[in-house]
Amino acid sequence: MSAVRFDHVSRRYPKAPRPAVDDLCLEVEDGELLVLVGPSGCGKSTSLRMLAGLEAVSEGRIFIGDEDVTAVLPRDRDIAMVFQNYALYPHLTVAQNMSFALQIARTPRAERRQRVVEAARMLDLEEFLDRRPAQLSGGQRQRVAMGRAIVRRPAVFCMDEPLSNLDAKLRVQTRVQIAALQQRLGTTTIYVTHDQVEAMTLGQRIAVMRDGVLQQIDRPTVVYDRPANAFVAGFIGSPAMNQFVSDTADGMAPIGEHAVALPRSTPGGRLIVGVRPEHWRVVGQGEGVAVVTHAVENVGSDLFVYGEVRGSSQPVTLRLPAQAGVGAHEVLWAVPDPDQVHLFDAETGRRV
Repeated sequence: MSAVRFDHVSRRYPKAPRPAVDDLCLEVEDGELLVLVGPSGCGKSTSLRMLAGLEAVSEGRIFIGDEDVTAVLPRDRDIAMVFQNYALYPHLTVAQNMSFALQIARTPRAERRQRVVEAARMLDLEEFLDRRPAQLSGGQRQRVAMGRAIVRRPAVFCMDEPLSNLDAKLRVQTRVQIAALQQRLGTTTIYVTHDQVEAMTLGQRIAVMRDGVLQQIDRPTVVYDRPANAFVAGFIGSPAMNQFVSDTADGMAPIGEHAVALPRSTPGGRLIVGVRPEHWRVVGQGEGVAVVTHAVENVGSDLFVYGEVRGSSQPVTLRLPAQAGVGAHEVLWAVPDPDQVHLFDAETGRRV
């Protein structure tokens, strides 16, 4: 069993105003691909490095399977890491880079060759085994780094933003390869990223962190459809969810010059009203929230309309069909779907 468990784990640095990771309780199931996601400085990489033994644990314990590895040396944790930078030896060939850890471990030569060939076949690297890193593209180098981890056959893969140095097209291609490879290998994998699109598309579950504190962990669709708080709602989703602070009463929420209908049984009071860009519907003049458009992005299938609510400085983003015929510097009227409105406490940010 290669399940991973963080048991009330914290990491404090001297003179830091707050813990880098604060009381993290997290369980990763055997064979699961879990994505840790959040903005820079939220503690996700620190959590991964504590699992790998590269950072000391200030409080709490970390388990791999039934073994407490909190004080175990990194080399004895049966973990393989893939970093943002490829960290390949420039003077070695692809095959030599991939087999280096096995050579250090005195794995027999025939077995080393077998493992390298198997990993190269999985990663479409067979024709590059005799090349050196300088002769490879960025995507190929990243696959070599992954192959170096795969040949070790570890209990856990730790991936720390491995796609950050790739261009957009290569990121998509490599992301698909990582997901397919993980399903094939069935190795417990913890993947760290600040890119919420990567998190949504890769993770069987995603864990959202902020300021060292775990905010929500669940399947991507659940986190998207029912965010636990206003931070998660604004972080997960592209473009981000619209959020308006409004004094609600009688099932209505004033937004600019118009009051929108809220879900049934909504308590009155000062709330944050959240509406995702795709959950707006354009209506006739004066029938909804007046939006002054500033910019319009046509992405082929959709229009992303960026503007502000007339009568206030509140920004708003709408995702409309490409045929909507909306331009910049116009006024349009739109209403949200009442069944798709998210409500959060204005003081705590927690979901109502």
